[in-house]
Parts: sequence; structure tokens; C-alpha cells
Amino acid sequence: MLLKKITNLSLIAIAILILPLPKNLLSQQSAWQSSGPFLELTAEGITYFHSDPNIMLAGYNGVIYRSTDAGETWEYQCFYEGTIATIEMDPFLENVIYIGTSSGINKSEDYGKIWIQIGLSGARVNTIAIDKNNSDLIYAGAKGIFKSTDGGSNWDQTYWEEIGGVNEIIIDNNNSSTIYASIASKSDERDEGAFLKSTNSGDNWVRHHISGDWYPEAYGLVQSPGANGELYCISNAPGNNRDLWRSSDKGETWESIHVYYFATPVNAVVVDPQNTNTLYACGADITDPGIYKSTNRGNNWTNVNNEITGSRLIINPDDSRLSIVNYNDGILQSKSGGSFWKACPVNSYITDIAIHPNDDDTLFVAIAGERLFKSNDGNNSWIREGSSSLNDKVVAFYSGDSKFVGAAGGKYFHKSTDGGDYFSNHYYSFMSCSESPCKSYPEEILFKQDDDDRIIVGTSGDDGVLAMSTNGGTEWVYIEFSTSAFVFDPTNSNNIYAGTKDDGGVFKIEGVWGTSPNIINLTPAQGIGNVNDIAVNEDSKLLIAAADGLWHWNGSSWNKFSGLPNDNITAVILDKNENPNVLYVGTESNGIYASPNQGILWTKFGEGLDSLSITKLAISETNSKRLYAGTKKGGLWVTDLLVGLSDELVDIPTKFALYQNYPNPFNPSTTIKYSVANVEAGYIPSVQLKVYDILGREIITLVNKEQPQGNYEIEFDGIDLTSGIYLYRLQVGDFVETRKMIVLK
Repeated sequence: MLLKKITNLSLIAIAILILPLPKNLLSQQSAWQSSGPFLELTAEGITYFHSDPNIMLAGYNGVIYRSTDAGETWEYQCFYEGTIATIEMDPFLENVIYIGTSSGINKSEDYGKIWIQIGLSGARVNTIAIDKNNSDLIYAGAKGIFKSTDGGSNWDQTYWEEIGGVNEIIIDNNNSSTIYASIASKSDERDEGAFLKSTNSGDNWVRHHISGDWYPEAYGLVQSPGANGELYCISNAPGNNRDLWRSSDKGETWESIHVYYFATPVNAVVVDPQNTNTLYACGADITDPGIYKSTNRGNNWTNVNNEITGSRLIINPDDSRLSIVNYNDGILQSKSGGSFWKACPVNSYITDIAIHPNDDDTLFVAIAGERLFKSNDGNNSWIREGSSSLNDKVVAFYSGDSKFVGAAGGKYFHKSTDGGDYFSNHYYSFMSCSESPCKSYPEEILFKQDDDDRIIVGTSGDDGVLAMSTNGGTEWVYIEFSTSAFVFDPTNSNNIYAGTKDDGGVFKIEGVWGTSPNIINLTPAQGIGNVNDIAVNEDSKLLIAAADGLWHWNGSSWNKFSGLPNDNITAVILDKNENPNVLYVGTESNGIYASPNQGILWTKFGEGLDSLSITKLAISETNSKRLYAGTKKGGLWVTDLLVGLSDELVDIPTKFALYQNYPNPFNPSTTIKYSVANVEAGYIPSVQLKVYDILGREIITLVNKEQPQGNYEIEFDGIDLTSGIYLYRLQVGDFVETRKMIVLK
């Protein structure tokens, strides 16, 4: 490894670090394997970003997913406490999102981190339309049509009748003052639906017939992007079949174009933006599947796939790829005009890992925006725990009796007493909030080792707390203390060590089960950034994974570890059972690193995870020894630790030393070797190596830097020196040693 090259006139020195690596370090693990769980994404609402169609959002059951590759892959973006019916993005600002829910319309201006209800409280909002020329102008459909001219701050109701609800609102492609809406009928009157049209920006509406003299129920509504702007509306035909209707005069008159000729009611339709003569339609349900294509504006149809169906169908405005929300397989995509489809996977965001204390083949993972997943066969297959809560972020086994499993999401804790097969029999709120939704995000959950009735949940955010229960979660007390990670003090389980995000603090909390816990600030004066994870060894020495690196606290002072990449350190774990000297750390963008000697030396641990952000690390102990890595966008990964990292190192120096150069005498170059010993875990000493003439005048500085424990060598080129005796001197703190060398020409 080339450390430094110094040029001073004709004097050249090259420094080489000989790292004292453990024997067969990299060979002692198998390759990393992706372990799932593999999710299928369904959606109630799905949309493109107007300014960049590669960016898409999909919402379902309170979870919003994001794609940056036009829907080919998806990842968790945010969670909303409620049912999402529709979703739209500001046409110019991708951070601004609107969702229609079962209880109103909500807006976020920070990619979904914080939601504010902006109107229609208590109403189910089925559709939202935003003017692409003026994003302050918004229309929303519930049991009536509503309009806002100030980005959703205020709303006016512009249409109201005794109807089942507004199914779709669209704005005319060529004239933004013309608005169209499809209306559902009341549940007992299927001929009381309607197609509505406004020519004055939604202030007034005119009801139009679609079929004869009656008003059939109207569902999906789309417009061709061409100059003619033909409209297509899904509506009930005589006999109550959903059929497709076309209007070539802005909705004044309609004609049926009979997709149901192919024996399937129509559920969704799109127009190809690259060729407005081409239409695609999908069947209504799993009993009537089918994808249909027309190349002449709907006059004739061809069945291009008789297996696929779905609830939503959209088309990319840039390349005409189709995306469908399939009932069984989530979001599917076709680039072949609907003939062939492929699944669009969700890249799971793992927020926590819990391994059965007596059987490593049983483990849980918590996935952002999802329910818990459980594996009973060592991560080969997974079961979605239907009785657990949506958006559980943390999960833990009680180590004393594996039948107890706890999980937390939002402000709720629930517990399973049968090893995780059933959760809902214990479901409790562990805190109260001044606002709804509660700005509290679970980060850690722990059972007291010798008492399953004692549980602590820590949450971050504006409403963050430490919540404690002494009766198995039935009742809780909490202190207002936003925490991102915490661990029990191994010498006293009445105390914990906790880290925070917002101010990057580290604290010791004494008497956590009492009525007045004592909070002691341990944070180093220089700060360490957001705390992501904490590990503690048996004598209460802390390892802190933080935004500013990996830190060590020895009970009285702090040191920052060197040898790791300049990156956000996201996770840290000790191999306590087999070798407490072995450390593993996860990073945000550089994979996983391992140290066999308490952080003195580090090496990259396996390949394949460099592109993934590590969120959690866990080690199984009882059967096959495995290291699990949770990631932000790639699910769970696992590797077998075949032997474990050994601390039997090759030539680890235990003292400082300067060795005689070789060859000596020399002409023109020689090699100088020296050793740097370990001073203290986490501390890297400053090393100086200089060359002097016989009168003590400095000729060159070969080394002047911090160097960790190890054996080093450096090549010194004295081609321009005259024959004679020279001195070379090593200084490391109080250690000083000088030796002679001879240039002989």
C-alpha cells in the first residue's frame, strides 16, 4: 500500500505500510447472499413527476414508495398514518406531495417526512388534479368537487349533489380552464352517475349524458395528448357492463367503442403519448383478465395478453412503457405493448433484525412501511406477520424466554407471547402526543435480560421519548428524551447508555426504572454527529457509530477510530460470545468493515455491499455463526462466518522500535523499517522519521503523520548525497531512537 512519496531536489523516499493482518482474514467468511424478504408493491394511487417521468410515486395503506427509474424498481420513501386513495406531485417541485386519504387531503413539502392536513377533513378524497401551468390551482374530488387557488391552504366547494363520489378529475391538455370529472352514482341508483364539464376553471359545472337519456356511473377518465384531445371514459353500458366511451367534441357527445366485446368489463384505459391512435385497456378483475390494444382510437381491439389484469394502468409519457397495478403480483411493467410483463421489485428498507436467542434459524426483520417478516428456516423463506402492526420499525426477542417478542411502530407497542406467531393480543400506546400524527419514530426496543415484564422503547423526533414498562407493556411511563439508540449498562441493568440524532449527544441514564432517572451528558466537546448505533463491552466501554465516524469512550475520555472510510458509520456490533476483540461496522456508502483487534486495524469485510447503505448488523450464535446486514434499499444480506475473525495476528508489534537499515552501507538507496505499538484503543499516535547529517542538520522528513499500530518500511534514496555517515531518527511521543547509516560511493 503506497502511503507517501516525497520529492526534495534529488532526494526521493517511498513509504510502504506493512499491515499486520489476521491470518486468512478474508477467507474466513463466505460470500454475501441476498436474503430477502422480497416484496410485491401494490398501490391505490400511482403517479409520475411531470418534470421528470423517471420519478414515480405509489401509495398504498399509508405507505409511499418512490422510483427513480420509471417504475422498474421501487423503494420506501415515507409513511402516513392513514389510508391513501390517490397521490399527486407538484408538477415543478418533487418534494411537494399531495395525497387523498379516507379522511381528507394532506400535503408534504419535504418528500413525505411531515404531513399537514390541508382540507376536506373527514371526507374520502378519491382524486386530485393539479394545473401543470399553475401548481397553486388544485382540484379535489370527494362527495363533491373542491377547488384551491393557493396550493391547498383554502378550499371552495364548486359542485355538490347526492352522488356516490367523484371518481376522476382531469384538466384539459390544451386549455387549462376546461375541467372534466367522472361521477359515481349512489349505491342504490346505478343510473345517477355523470360526466361533468367546466369551462371556467371549475367554478361551474354542466352534467352531460354518456348513454342515451340516462346518466350511467362514470369511472376512469383520460384524454388523448394530441391536438384533438379526445376523451375516453369508462362507464356502465346498458346491462351494467363497464364499457369504454369516446368523445371527440370535449365531452358534448359520446359513442361506445365496445371493449367488452372481448368478454371482459373495462377497468382502466390509457392513450399512447407517442401515437394517439393507440390505446390500451385492462380487464376489471381476476375473473376477467386481459390486456387489450387498439391502433385506431378504439374502433377495433386485439387481446395482447389474456392473463394480466389490475386496478390501475398508466403509461410513461417519454417511452410509452406500461405499468399496471396487478392484484396478485404488485406493480408489473411492459415495454412490449402489453404482451409481456415483468415484476417491479421493492428494495426493502430493513429497520431492525431480531434473532431467536436459542435458535438462529428463527428471526424477524422489520421493514419500513411494512409488517414484520418472520423466517423459521434461517432466512430461506419468509412469512409476513399479518397480526403485527403496519410500519413496525423495531423488534426484539426476550433473551430469557424466547416466546416473548416485542415490536413498536409509531406510538404503539405490541407483544407476542407465542414466539411471534400472533401479536395483536397485546397492543398498547406507550405515550401521548400533542399533535396527530405523532412525530415519534421508534429506534430501539429492549427487554431487561432477567425480567420480561420490564421493557424500554426509545423514539426519536419532535415527540421522541424513552418509554418504560414494568408490567409487560400494559402500562407505561415515559420521559421526554428523543433517542436514536440505547443499550443497557452490562454492569447495572438499572442504567442505560443512549445516543441522540438531532444534537449528536451521548448520555448515561441512571435509575431508568425509577420515577426520577438521572441523565448524565457524556458527549465529547468536539461533537460526533448524529448517533446511529451503540455497542458496549462487558466493562462498560462504549462504541458509538455516528455521522462523524466511529468513537470509543473508555469511561473517562473519547477517541475517534482511524482506518475507516470518511463516511457516516451506521451500525456497530461486537462478537461478544466468541471474541469480544472483533468488531464489525456498517457504513452508509462503503459497505462493511471488520477489525480483529478492537479497532486498531480495519479491513473491508467481503465484497458486494458497497453500493448499499447498511442500516443494522446482527450476529447469530447458537448454530451456524452468521452475520446479518440490513440495508436501506436492498433488503437483508447474510454471510456465514466460517471460523470467525481470529486475533492471532502476524507480527503485531507490542513496542516501538527502529531497526537497522538494509543494505548498509548503501548506494544509492536503502530500506528503513520501524514498528509502532498500540497506545490505547482508538488512539493513533503521531510518528516522525527524519534523516540528518553527522552535524545534526536535517536533510529530509520521511514520515510526519499519525499511524496506527503496525510494522512499516520506507525506501530512502540518497543518490545526491556524498559518501559519509548519516543519522536517521524515529520519534513517537516520548519514544525516541536514532541509528547510523553509511553512504558509500
